[in-house]
Amino acid sequence: MAIKDESRLAEMMPAHLGELSILERKVAAYLLKHEDKIQEMDISDIAKASDVSKATVVRFCKTLGFKGLKDFKIYYEAGKSAFPLKLKKLSKDSTPEEINATFHAGICRISEKTLNEDNLNVLVKIAAELKTIDKITILFSDANFFASNLANRLIALNYDVNHQSISEFLANPKTIEGMLFIVSPAGDNNNLSPYIKNAKERGIPVSVMTLDSKSWMAVKADNLLVPFSEKILDEDKLILARIGVMVLLEELSILMMK
Repeated sequence: MAIKDESRLAEMMPAHLGELSILERKVAAYLLKHEDKIQEMDISDIAKASDVSKATVVRFCKTLGFKGLKDFKIYYEAGKSAFPLKLKKLSKDSTPEEINATFHAGICRISEKTLNEDNLNVLVKIAAELKTIDKITILFSDANFFASNLANRLIALNYDVNHQSISEFLANPKTIEGMLFIVSPAGDNNNLSPYIKNAKERGIPVSVMTLDSKSWMAVKADNLLVPFSEKILDEDKLILARIGVMVLLEELSILMMK
């Protein structure tokens, strides 16, 4: 398949070319020749023009790292820095330019994927719930600075905030009142289970921010916020996923200032 160097779509094709099925390559070939029509075409249009099924168009988008055509269009339009490029593994031999380019692409992708409609709806719900209470317990296992920033903003808004690491809380647990908000990227601290259960039995809403939507903590949450991340995080991507945590906490802070 010939790929045009000046094509925006071509920027992301080389990394995924080997993963495309024969039918998905037909979609890629058509779109590469008709990039000017991408935004105006729907799934049916692309399927018909490529002589494939609509399901194949969806699979093509997913192979490139998107949920579907809508998601694909958003990040295609946003520019090549937002494409789901497979980040080059950084090492001690990486040049400053390689490090900068890798993290620029990664930060754009993490931020834009994190600020999706699902997370926005949950943030709005949490902000609305917070405006009906005056106390909140914020527990964190990571991203201390970002969780502290949220706590400080809530304190400035006259909230009674108990802000601790999970280990500090477990060493000297206190009664949870108002709302329980947990920032735990790994979402694997089972020692919190009785406290979450007790809070929910007393009608205390539990909000969890994690990278793993299938963790026990996420399953128990009333409100779940999931920063965009790969299923398997290497060291570089974990750093970028933490940026997703920062983005969500900052947006919640802004919503509370309204």
